[in-house]
Parts: sequence; structure tokens; C-alpha cells
Amino acid sequence: MVDALRTWQLRIRTVALVIAISLSALLVALAIVGQPALAQNDPLARADALNQEVIRLHQEGRYAEAVPRAREALALRERVLGPSHPDVAASLNNLAELLRNTGGYALARPLYERALKIDEQALGPDHPTLALRLNNLAELLQDTGDYSGAKPLLERALRIKEQALGPTHPDLALSLNNLAALLHTTGDYVAARPLYEQALRIFERAFGPTHPSVATSLNNLADLLQATGDYAGAKFLHERAIRINEQALGPTHPNVATSLNNLASVLQDTGDYARARPLFERALRINEQALGPTHPNVATSLNNLANLIRTTGDYAAALPLYERALKIVEQALGPTHRSVAVTLNNLAVLLQSAGDYAAAKPLYERALRVAEQVLGPTHPDVAAALNNLALVLMETGEYTVARSLYERALQITEAALGPFHPDVATRLNNLGGFLWEAGRPHDASPKLARAVTIMRAHTARGLVGLSHRQKLAFMEATSHYADSFLSLPPGLVPSADAYGSVLDRKNLLFRTLAAEHTLTEANPGPHVIALLREYTDIRRQLAGLTVRVPDPSGLQQYQLQTSTLSQRLEALEADLSRASAAFRQAQVEARAGPSDVCAAIPMDAALIDLFWYVRYMPPASPGTRPTWTPHYIAHILRGGKCTEPIRLDLGPAAPVDEDVRKFREALSREAYDPPARELRARYRKTLAARLKAKLFPPEIQAAIEGKPRLLISPDGALALLPFALLQGEDGHEFLLETRTISYVPSGRDLLRAAPSSSASGGLFAVGAPAFDRAPVQVAQAGSQRAGCGTPEDPFLPLPGTRAEVQAITRAYQQTNPTSPATVLEGAQATKAAFLEQAPKASVLHLATHAYFGGEDCTPAGLVPEQRRPGGEPRAFLGHNPLLLAGIALAGANDREKGDGILTALEVTALDLRGTDLVVLSACDTGLGTPARGQELLGLRWAFAYAGARNLVTSLWSVPDAETATLMTRFYTALWENGVSVPAALRAAQLEMLKASRAMGDSAPHAWGAFVASGRSD
Repeated sequence: MVDALRTWQLRIRTVALVIAISLSALLVALAIVGQPALAQNDPLARADALNQEVIRLHQEGRYAEAVPRAREALALRERVLGPSHPDVAASLNNLAELLRNTGGYALARPLYERALKIDEQALGPDHPTLALRLNNLAELLQDTGDYSGAKPLLERALRIKEQALGPTHPDLALSLNNLAALLHTTGDYVAARPLYEQALRIFERAFGPTHPSVATSLNNLADLLQATGDYAGAKFLHERAIRINEQALGPTHPNVATSLNNLASVLQDTGDYARARPLFERALRINEQALGPTHPNVATSLNNLANLIRTTGDYAAALPLYERALKIVEQALGPTHRSVAVTLNNLAVLLQSAGDYAAAKPLYERALRVAEQVLGPTHPDVAAALNNLALVLMETGEYTVARSLYERALQITEAALGPFHPDVATRLNNLGGFLWEAGRPHDASPKLARAVTIMRAHTARGLVGLSHRQKLAFMEATSHYADSFLSLPPGLVPSADAYGSVLDRKNLLFRTLAAEHTLTEANPGPHVIALLREYTDIRRQLAGLTVRVPDPSGLQQYQLQTSTLSQRLEALEADLSRASAAFRQAQVEARAGPSDVCAAIPMDAALIDLFWYVRYMPPASPGTRPTWTPHYIAHILRGGKCTEPIRLDLGPAAPVDEDVRKFREALSREAYDPPARELRARYRKTLAARLKAKLFPPEIQAAIEGKPRLLISPDGALALLPFALLQGEDGHEFLLETRTISYVPSGRDLLRAAPSSSASGGLFAVGAPAFDRAPVQVAQAGSQRAGCGTPEDPFLPLPGTRAEVQAITRAYQQTNPTSPATVLEGAQATKAAFLEQAPKASVLHLATHAYFGGEDCTPAGLVPEQRRPGGEPRAFLGHNPLLLAGIALAGANDREKGDGILTALEVTALDLRGTDLVVLSACDTGLGTPARGQELLGLRWAFAYAGARNLVTSLWSVPDAETATLMTRFYTALWENGVSVPAALRAAQLEMLKASRAMGDSAPHAWGAFVASGRSD
């Protein structure tokens, strides 16, 4: 299953660099005591000279040659100075470090411990040198998997440095970094991140923003971002680190190779192999030239390049690189070093990928023996080696042995990292997959269920302190556990448990952000108030910048400004997220389950909750491969009868998505001559019937029988589908004719309490904005409420919207004579006026142009350069999906001023908690950027985030005149008849349908684009 096979991408982690830097600095300090010329006659001078040799050999990676010299230096100092002198402690530390580098952990540990004891007695328990000793011993414990033993040592080292050196000393940053690295390794990303960030700030203040120590800190923070799936953020930091190192150290320094390697690793993880390969190759050249062809760092570069080449399927080219790397580490570090186990493992992965299981198996076995010998039988790396060996045994049919290895890997990981670590979930997922493939799905089910439970808590913790974009990346990176669980046969998983895993993922971004937003604003201290104020200002600056059309000559500067503002925006989002973390952590387990959702469904309604997932299927027969195929799954709950949810797999997603695309195309394009209209109508009806059969099979039709209201929670491409226009029941053309349909982002959103009102009430209507500063002839008026507002595609006047808002205002005043009604038209319909007036209204109506044009309506600086295989846009910092949707207000065609477009990002800064209804009477206002399991990220998402209770939005470009008529009828039903928002929309659409049929055409293009969503009772 997912993650069953693991290669190691070797990275030069900062902990190792910090130790090496500390060691080298210490050795240099010792070497200058005395003169080498007196070495033959002076034992201490001889010890100093030996230390200089040790420094050189250590830097060259010749650790084995350095060890006897370090032993001799230690012996000389003990003989002359006695066994308890601080200089003896320094020599013990240096010898221990060399032994650790060559895998001699058992020999190194007593030396580190003795050095620590000497310095405690000689210098006192709070001397800064103690922090170095504690740090090095902790690093050894981490190497051997004793994380619980290492953590208090690093924490003590940090306290010593804080007390002795103060909160801004660079040495404190080293300790912060090392403790963060331990937390990172043990999966506590939330605790690790602020330590990495604090270390970075200290280095920047102490040395300036272009110092190599800043680059090292950037590398480590980027490594954490990569682990959480934030590849865009990691890439941004690695690129900055490369620029710093190249400028400070030169383009051929080994530190540049480290940064190149790490950036290449991020690109590889995102599938950008073409850009990753030259970076790995350049890192290899640098290390060969700077360190020599047999240095261990060269082996690291060879290994990483080989991993990339293997991933592309070029096994023949990867093989000699792995073999050379293995030869180097065996000669430089000995045959039982940890790096030897890593390289053996990766070479075995290559052979296994090529189908040579007989050759792969002994390499895996040797890697396992080395890991056990060097690290001990309970180290997490041993668990990884067991996992990979188990996989090849599965391929060769040795299921009994494979199972025992998987189970032992799980036991080791639980013991070393705790029962709730994400690596435990990975082991459970792999063991569950093995059991399923071995024909024991009943045994697999509890393993996969437990993995989902662990990742649910891990995801809740991991989202704290991340920006919005980073939250999305993290959720995507952890989604495959739910996929595995949902793939199990229905009889093995209770429907309530399956639906519970859907509820945990569906619309999680919105629910998390809404909770954080509420909490930070409920108890805002001065610090939070300042953050919120800056957050609003940055959103407006970024929106103003991105709606402008950059001159091609200034594109690079434009992208730099966008990235800089985006980076600050994300930092503020992370700070605000952390401000609400304490309360959120206390509420982690207080989640509503299926029974709670069912209780919130009205008696006359049924909920259809749809979910897109990747379905895993084990091999159909020996010799075949497992498959992973995107599917849709539905869970149905009936109001008033809270039994087990009805669960139904709806089959592969691809054919459904293609039919949705064709159906939308047929609906959104109007045909003018009668033959073309008839042909299009037949085509549309065929697609409507086909989609109805796929999405409403007999089991679902039976489940919704007797329920005139349908609450639909779509996912994937289904979020773009107007369900009301599917084939109707009992001979009706449309489902709309027998059902009232509304949309909710997820079943759990039915439970969200209505926000406390901050509005004074009344209607606020905006229509017919003056898009140009100068008057425009009515002859140029547009018939569609769409456009981009660029010189090539300007927003045209919409005369129908003036009559629309005037008619709506009259209807409101007739039914609500004591409530205020405010109308903005023409030049008065500015963004500034809207931002001021909107939070005061109970009903907000915008009749104007809107867009979700993606790349068509977005400045070039926000468009990805190329697409990844499969069509997914490559992520980059500055590409905020809420900047891709907007509403045109007065002055919108003047992109240079940038004050006539209201972006979705700016909408999120509004306080609409007192707004009961928002109607976006414009084109494409229900569209947005898709994100797995989340509501489309666009205008509808933004207004809901701002607090609006109900929304009416459109799924395609709508005609001006017909939309004005539809809206007038909608409000008449809403205010005069007193029905709900979905019922009022349905009534208006049925009137339009009746009128269209009277003219010989049902014409859903003109009236069917609008949908109701939200929390209407």
C-alpha cells in the first residue's frame, strides 16, 4: 500500500553541521595552545599538533585515520594534566565525536559521559561548555534512537545557554536548532517550528540576513516545511539559502552543495525531476572538487542523484552511482556504518524496482544486520529496514516471514516514538495492506482504522501554527490513510466509522480557520489586535498589487513584491493560528460524529455527503499489481431517523468528472437558432440522465424516498454540478421540479452555530457600477455578467443590474418598512464604500461582473510557469487561490489604480457574522480553486469564512436581463412568502422554467446557474 517501500534521501542535517562546527571550533582553540615546533619535547604541544591533524582529517572525512591521533592526544593530556582536567574532557569529546562519525556509538557514549562529568566538576553545572557536552551526548542518543533520553539533555543545554549568554546569543540559536531537530524527528512539528523560527531570527539579528548561519537555519526550517507537505514554502527558503551561501562562501563551497541537494529533494518530491537533476549533479561536482572523490559527502550526493534517476525508471544509469556510493562509505566509514546500511537499502530498492528480487533480498538483509549492529535492535531505522525487507519477501511469496517483520517494525516504532507518532500510522498502514493482500482483510481492518485515528490527531496538531496554504499542503500529505481505510470492503467497516473518517477530512480547512478566527477575535490582547490589523492591511496590499497588469519588463520585480507580501501574509496566518492553539488543543477530541450530524438534519430532508478518494485494490491474482483509482463514495443520512449512514461506492471518478464537464458545457452555452437549440437540448438531457444514473443509483433513490429536501455536500468536480438540473423523477425533466436542493460543504457544517450578530440589519444592494472613470455608451453594454477587466477584455456596463437593485430595494421596503435599505450605483459603488457598508447589512446583494478566470483573468506573475505531469499546477509562494476570484466595482477597468476589484482574499477580512444572506448576482461566483476534500476556494468560500449564513452563487456566466428577472422573483418568494433561501430560489427558477417552456424551450442556461448554500433551516 502507500508508503510500503522506503528509500533514504540523505540530507546533511543541521544537527550534524552544528556538531561539526562546534567540534572544529573547539579543536582549533585547543590547537593554538603551545607551539607545534616544540611538539617533540613538549607532550602538550604534541597533543595540540595532533589535534590540528585531527581537524584536517575530520574535515576531509577521513575519520578512521583521525581516531588513532585523537587517542594519542587524549593519552598525552591524561598523563600530563591528570584524568580530571577540562582539556582532557575536550580530548574525550573529540575522540567520541570521531567514533560516533564512524558508527562506534557504544565506544563513544562513555567518552561523552566522562567528558560531561569532568566539566561539571571542574567548571560547575551551569557553564556554557556543559551545553556543548550535553548537546553532543544528546546527538549520540538520537543516533541510537533514544529520543526520550536525548530530549532532557538538549533542554538542559538550552537553559544553560539562555542563563549564561542571554536570549539573543548565536550559541543559543544552535541549541534551539538542535532541540527543534529532535522534535522534528519525533513528529512534533508544532513544537519544532517556533524553535527553528526563533533560531533563524537570532542568526539574522546577530549576523545579518546574508550570513551562512542564516542559510543553515533556513535549510532546517525548509526541511520541516517539506515534511509537512509545504513544498512551495520549503522551495522558497532553500532558494534563499543557496543565494546566501553562494554570495558569502562562493559557488563551489560544500555548503552550497548542501543547499542545492536539499532544494533538489523538494523538487523531486513535487515531481519536477527535470529541474531537480541538474541541482543534484552540481552538488556532486562541488563535493568532488572541494572534498575529493572519496569523501562521505560525495557518497551522499551520489546516493541522492541515484534515487532521482531510479525514480525516473533509468535503472541502468542509477546502478553504478549506488555502487560507487557504497564503495566510498565502506572504505571511509567501515563496513558496519549507518551510511552503509542506508546505501545498501537504496541499492536493494533499485534492484527490487527492476524486478530482481533475488539480488535485492541479500542486500536488504545485510542492511538490516548493519542497522541492528550499529544502532541496536530497537532503533527506528531498523524498523524501516524490516519494512523494506518484508516487502520483497511478499513479492517472493514468503508471507509468514514478511508478516513477522512488519509486526516487529510496528513494535519497534511504537516503543521508540510512542503509540501516536505518525510513523506508527505508516507501519499500521503497511501491515494492514500486507494483511489485505495476503487474503486477510478482516485482520487488516483494525490496523487501518487505528492508522486513521492516529493521523486524525496528528493532523489536528499539525495544522496549528501553519498558514492557510500550508494547512492545505499538510492535509494533502496525510490524506492517503483515509483512502486506505475507505477502500476496505463495506462489510468490514461499520458505515458510521467510514463516514466518521470522511467527516474528519471534509472541509477541514474552513472549519479549522473559522475556529481559529473566532477564538483569536473573542479574546484579543494587544498583540493579537496588532496582528489582526496588519493581517487585514497585508491582504489589501496583496490584492491591490495582484489585480494590476504588470508591464513585461517589470515582471520580475512584480513577482518579488508578490512573494514578499505573501511570505508576510503566511507568517501572520501562522502567528494567529498559534494564538488560538491552546484552546484548540483542548478541543481536539470534541468532534461531532455521524449521529450528531444526523440529529441536525431537518425531518423532511436527507443529506447526501459525497467524497472523492483514491481507492486501493489488492492484486486480483498472483503476479498482478495492486491498483489505485480515484472513486466517489456517498454517505446518506435521513433526517428524523438516525440509523447507520447508508454507504455506497459510486465507482471511478474519471467518467463522472468527464460527464460533469460535458454537462456544464452544454448548460453554459446558449444556442440561438431552433435546430441548434433542439440538438443541444437532446445532448443535455442525455448527459443529465447519465449523471443521474451514476449519482442516484437505486440504493440512494430508496434512501431519499419521502424527503422533499436534499442537502448535498459535493466534492471534487461534483462541486461544479447543478444537481437540480439532473434528470427529474416521475417523468419530470429536472430534479428541481420535485426536490428543494441546497448545498453544504460537509455534514459537520450543519452543526455550526449561527455567528453572533454584529450587523445593524437591513439591505445593502450594489448594482451597475461605473467600471470606467469616463462615461461609456450604453451601446457598449454587455449581455453577460463576466469579463476580466483588462484592456483586451474590459468589464462592460450592465444596465439590467440597475433595474435589478431598484426592484429588489422596493420589494424589501414593502415587506420590511422599518429596516434600512442602502443602494450603491454608478460611481458611488466603490470598493471603499462596499467595505464600509457591507458589515452593517443583514442582506447583501451584489449585481455586477465577477470572475473566476484562473490563468485567463490573472496577472502573469501569479500563473505557474509550467504544469506537473497530470496537469496539476506547480505550487509556488505567492500563488494564493483567493486572488484568482473577484468582483468588479466602480473603476474596475482601471487596473493601474487597482482599487476597483474586490478579491476573495479581501472578502475574508470582512466581519459578516451578522449577515444572514449574501447574493452574488454575477457570473461564476460559485467557482473556485479545487482542493481535495475542501469547498472550492473562491468567492463563496470567502463570504462564508467572513461569516455569511446563506449564499446564492452562480456556476457559469449568466445573462444580464434574465438574471435580473430571476432575482426579483427570488426575493419576492423570500420576503413575501416567508420561505427559506433554497425554497425561494427553487420557486423563482420554477417560474422561469414555466415561462421558458411557454416559449418552447426550458432554457436552463438562463436561470439554472444559481445555487443556494449555507445553513438555512
